[in-house]
Amino acid sequence: MFDSEFERNLFELRKEKLAQIEDLGQSAYPNQFPASHTVPQVRAKWGDTQTEDLENHRVTVAVAGRLMQIRAQGKAGFATLQQGGERLQIYVRLDAVGEQAFSVYKLLDLGDLPVPHADGRADRACGAADVSGQGDAGAAGEIPWAGGC
Repeated sequence: MFDSEFERNLFELRKEKLAQIEDLGQSAYPNQFPASHTVPQVRAKWGDTQTEDLENHRVTVAVAGRLMQIRAQGKAGFATLQQGGERLQIYVRLDAVGEQAFSVYKLLDLGDLPVPHADGRADRACGAADVSGQGDAGAAGEIPWAGGC
């Protein structure tokens, strides 16, 4: 089934992560993808918006995208989603999402399909995660993360 020991180990690691995510209360294979916007729509509508405007006029969105990059450093991290040829960076903070959600975030793998929500709901879609309008919005194209998958 596997061409190398590396592939076998990678497969086993991903199975273990899936089991850990399910132990955290998330479905490994949900029946729906509750996205309200596409990545290109979010970038077109809010891509040039200044941080202060984003802070003062919060908007609820749910965006699905392929996880292309993930960087966790201590109690925060970034993830990059891609959809329709465009990328969107999300910011994740432990104090904004809580222990359980941050634990799930750290278990995500490249290629997973996060469905970030700006209202903090928790949904999982093969590595889904949630974002919230709470936290610091960074440069254009960043969404603060504050929920868990």
